[in-house]
Amino acid sequence: MYNQGAWLLKEKQYKVQSNGKGNLKFLYIGFTEAVMCKLKIEYKIEKTNGYYSIHTSILFDNEKYKAWYQSEINQIKAKNSKNEGFKSFESELLEEIVHYPLSIKTPIEVFTWFVSLQEKVHKLKLNKSS
Repeated sequence: MYNQGAWLLKEKQYKVQSNGKGNLKFLYIGFTEAVMCKLKIEYKIEKTNGYYSIHTSILFDNEKYKAWYQSEINQIKAKNSKNEGFKSFESELLEEIVHYPLSIKTPIEVFTWFVSLQEKVHKLKLNKSS
């Protein structure tokens, strides 16, 4: 189910996914054949030329659809920006580990450094989950 089809089934709370970039970004809902069978109980479903058409009782409203679409895209962008921050942190952490002069440090210095790394990872984990 792409874009408008995903909007028409939004009350089912399916996970909306996205693909593409820029103006070519589209939203979709993917589900298994088992879910399709359950949908047949509530909706009229027709298969034409290898594609399924699901007829809902919801009337398509272009303005509501556009608002929903933009909201979904904004949520995806926010999630992606959080992931970019995490990737940046991973890179910084890896650089710190690679360049730490382990061979010239005492065991207590290494222990203290390692504890500080754990604290950084723990803080990031807390920030990412909120």
